[in-house]
Amino acid sequence: MKKITLFLLFPIYLVAQWNPNAGVVPSFTNNAVVTASSGININTILDGDDDTNWVSSAPVPIDFIARRDQNLFLTSNFDFNCSNCTSLDETKMTDGNLISGTTVTKHPTTTYLALQFDSITTLKWLSLKLAADSAIAVYAFTTSLDSFLITTHTASNNYKFLRHELGQTQIKQLKFISKSSFMVYEIAGLANNPKEFVTIDLGAIQPVGKIYLRHWCGVLNGLPNAEKVELQVSADAQQWEVVANLKPDALPTLVTDLEEERQVRYLRVEYTLRVVDYLKVFCWEMDAYNRNGKYGETPPAQPSQVTISELLGISGIWGWGNNKYSDLLPSGQGPDLYAPVFSHARNYHNMSWDVFDPDHRTDFKTMSKGLGTEVFPWLNWDREYRRWQNAGLKVQVSIQFDGFRDTLWNTPETSAYYYGFDFARHFGFSNGVRLIPFIEVGNEPWNYDSTTYQQILHGMATGAKAADPTIKVIPCALQATDPEAEFANAPFNNYVGNRIAPKTLPYLDGLNAHIYSYDNRPDGMRYATYPEHINSSMREIINLIRFRDANMPGKPIYCTEWGWDHPSDRTESCTHDECVSEEAAAAYAVRGALFLMRLGVHSAIWYFYGDTKTTSSLYTRSGVTGSVRNQFAKKRSYYALQTLVNQVGNKRFLGTLQENDTAWVYVFGDTLLQPTHLVAWRPVEGDSLAMKEVKVTGNYIPLSAIKIDGKNDKGTPTALPKYQPGSLVIPVNSIPTLIEIDTCENCPEAIVVSVKTFLQGAYQPASQLMSNNLNLLKMLTSDSVQVDTDALGLRKVLPSVFEEVGNTGITDWIRVELWNETQHLATRTGFLLRDGNIVDVDGSSSLTFYGFSAGNYHLVVRHRNHLPIKTQQMVGLTGW
Repeated sequence: MKKITLFLLFPIYLVAQWNPNAGVVPSFTNNAVVTASSGININTILDGDDDTNWVSSAPVPIDFIARRDQNLFLTSNFDFNCSNCTSLDETKMTDGNLISGTTVTKHPTTTYLALQFDSITTLKWLSLKLAADSAIAVYAFTTSLDSFLITTHTASNNYKFLRHELGQTQIKQLKFISKSSFMVYEIAGLANNPKEFVTIDLGAIQPVGKIYLRHWCGVLNGLPNAEKVELQVSADAQQWEVVANLKPDALPTLVTDLEEERQVRYLRVEYTLRVVDYLKVFCWEMDAYNRNGKYGETPPAQPSQVTISELLGISGIWGWGNNKYSDLLPSGQGPDLYAPVFSHARNYHNMSWDVFDPDHRTDFKTMSKGLGTEVFPWLNWDREYRRWQNAGLKVQVSIQFDGFRDTLWNTPETSAYYYGFDFARHFGFSNGVRLIPFIEVGNEPWNYDSTTYQQILHGMATGAKAADPTIKVIPCALQATDPEAEFANAPFNNYVGNRIAPKTLPYLDGLNAHIYSYDNRPDGMRYATYPEHINSSMREIINLIRFRDANMPGKPIYCTEWGWDHPSDRTESCTHDECVSEEAAAAYAVRGALFLMRLGVHSAIWYFYGDTKTTSSLYTRSGVTGSVRNQFAKKRSYYALQTLVNQVGNKRFLGTLQENDTAWVYVFGDTLLQPTHLVAWRPVEGDSLAMKEVKVTGNYIPLSAIKIDGKNDKGTPTALPKYQPGSLVIPVNSIPTLIEIDTCENCPEAIVVSVKTFLQGAYQPASQLMSNNLNLLKMLTSDSVQVDTDALGLRKVLPSVFEEVGNTGITDWIRVELWNETQHLATRTGFLLRDGNIVDVDGSSSLTFYGFSAGNYHLVVRHRNHLPIKTQQMVGLTGW
């Protein structure tokens, strides 16, 4: 017998050199040198921890006197004279020391001390420590003869360091007059309000375009400690440029965008304090980057691996807000309501509904028999998930276990392994009931310490894969932008470099992110912004892409929560800071989805399916429908995404034609060789309807165009962009324009015809316009117009062209023929407007004859009820 040797081969996932910080964009302030005008904890400004901070000293009442940058008496030149200077030690009067002093000896008549400045000096505040048995009158001389009394020092104020306001007076001399000898301990003053500052030396010139700063000035009696805060930059520490005036009492991180990148080596934040005793200022952190900021440069666009329909998902819950099983809902509600837009639905699957303790085993087999779980005797997940599946939604679950304290897990990795195994064996497609092909290990368990989460992730992933090798497993939502998220006092512990162990990578099918589009206003308050904004937190996905490319090349990224809070047009208003209008949300929904698709994201799951019936607060208005209170009324965001799916749901992102501050223009189609649509918009606030024209290069022949405005599920027809061989001019605003296109490699030449004519029977002399009765009586339809076929194919008549009934409304359809001296060359169908102009069948464009070069031609106009007319002479027609 022949011996056969079998080799069992195990797949090995080759991990590149593990780099937990691969997604982070290093700040220019890394390894920089920081100095400060005063205070303590200077180095905390660059320690990456937003919970540690520098504190300045309090310039007044005392600290300023020893500082040459604040106390003008340490830097000014002046002469002393007095009535009797026998025992006077001049140096002790202005040495910045409140202990040392000198005596002005009594004179038989008047005892005085005078300080004569070398030049006129501005003095805003004067601080004095004096002692005498009798009063001391203190005068300021503005000229040699003019003076005013600043204060009269009495014995009750002896040895007190007192401050007097002069109001930025220009003085030549100070004079102290008494009837007895007196002691002068200190004379100090401020020419202006005191300043404190922090300076950072980057070590070399850097292209700074964005500066992040977290600071605070404190508040006393309702006023900030600082009157002004300036952010300054310099190349040489000599010439400083103010790039921002910051809100003094803003506590959140402020982002300063420079209009253009500066060549900078030094950064400085300078505080001008109020002159009030014991006021201080604070600074937590400062970072600097190029214009792209902490998110970094957008990666090159690649064709998407999923279609638009495959991309879009929705976050739901058991019962879809109805507090009953979904199979008890009428047709069209629950999962049926969302299936026309979304291909998959994500449920927050509470582990605490299955077991009382995370170390307990689950018994889904008993549950499937209708006997419930350990926690809820009534619960049957099979019943709920099968209703979702029957509605046409692929089911994805986020296994939520943060309802359990992390310390409740006695054996986190082992217990998670068994839960993952039991879950996948029951719900999976290999051996189970074939309901769930995809799980997330946690939603946002960011209150768990990183070690415990790593154990749970590894255990649940390996257990699920052991039970069903086909099930896809991803971690909870994580970010790769800010490592400081894992610091002890951070509000969210969600840094990917700390939450995933390299040994778990072979069992993960991708990464997971929750991406919302926020920025901070100048006062530091967070607000919702448009997805393309250079500071939008939506760009955190770019850091995760870099992390993926370094540590998990080829693995997909899934965005399992994204969206905008916005009102319903019925009863549920949206009034908190993160709200946008319903119109803006509709535009952002489409633009955000396409941006994520362009970045290569495999799934974009909108949060949430519907609003909650509570009052307006964060995420209570994030649904694409209203709440149960208003019968889940569809919002414009719902219709906008439905329009996208209805029109191009089976298309893929192919590439970008433009992506700058003027316009974003994307190409969609079946393959790289078969582009079918363009989508174009302005990257601006969604309520801005101002139009701009953008010219893109390429032979993209427009066939139809709509605005995806969320007013219905098909879009609103709009005028065709202007085409000429090699380029297309598209009017764009914040609302995406979807353009159906045809392409050709060698597009024919073309000439444009501008012709005007009137029909005798329809002409109205009084108005000099023609009647549009045919249109008003609905006798003109898309089907009634006999459209010709040209070199680019059959053209379409959109119903919207008949909606215009004003002076440029349609009188009838008509034909224009192109002739040479003797022969008919081509025919174009167009519309005759009331003012006599003939336009193309889109209702606005000029008639175009393709395949003809500029030259002299005859034109013939034919109408079915009138005699044709022909130009008497050949006319010169120009090409594109």
